[in-house]
Amino acid sequence: MKTNRHVYDRIIAPVLKGSERLAQPDERVIIRYSFIGSNAKPLYYDSLDYDSFINADLIIEEWNQYPETDLEKWDKNKKMIRKTESKNRKTLKTKKCCLGLLKNREK
Repeated sequence: MKTNRHVYDRIIAPVLKGSERLAQPDERVIIRYSFIGSNAKPLYYDSLDYDSFINADLIIEEWNQYPETDLEKWDKNKKMIRKTESKNRKTLKTKKCCLGLLKNREK
């Protein structure tokens, strides 16, 4: 850390950009958030250094409340994905078993 390791560009900026993106109107996962320093005061982006950032906490003050219809739709999608994955695993096991039988017959 004694030399310039581009800490802001590599660590701090991506976290700030990610949290800002989650608060954008098109994503809208987070409605309000803040970074709180070790002294229990909000951090200011323009005077942010590595030590204060690494000891800070991300406080999500308000999450977006999704409508029940969206949650149900996501749950159905998850169930369909799990079902498809389960079928794919069974098919793969069957293929492996059949290949093993064919190899044994050839011998």
